[in-house]
Amino acid sequence: MPQTNHLAALLAVVAQMAVGFVWYSEWAFGTIWMEGIGLDPSQMGQPPGYVFPVAIACAIVISYGVSALMGKAGVRGAFPGAALGIFVGTALVGTTLASHHAFSLHSIPVMLVDAGKEFATFGLVGLIHGAWPAKDSA
Repeated sequence: MPQTNHLAALLAVVAQMAVGFVWYSEWAFGTIWMEGIGLDPSQMGQPPGYVFPVAIACAIVISYGVSALMGKAGVRGAFPGAALGIFVGTALVGTTLASHHAFSLHSIPVMLVDAGKEFATFGLVGLIHGAWPAKDSA
């Protein structure tokens, strides 16, 4: 059975966090997102202490989950890995986000910002695991 390259898994976790920091910054989509959910950037303080531990835990699960799925599906290589990641991000995560956003009455731009970040990160996770497989799965 293919194994996970744990350094690739760690890199994928760091990459997910980096994408999130940039994606939701004022230089990218942060302003659209904050306006869409009714947050005033001038009144924002520090996020609650649980936010980053939860995000990191989720990133770990995503990294190992995509790696396991790639192994089970026999996906090898950076671009096939990225394609699988984008597929999972679209078919499973994107549709779930769309449903949640519809019921939470968030605007379509908010949904697109959130879903776009997941498509990007899942694709990046697949790319990293595909480009840097475990030794026994090459």
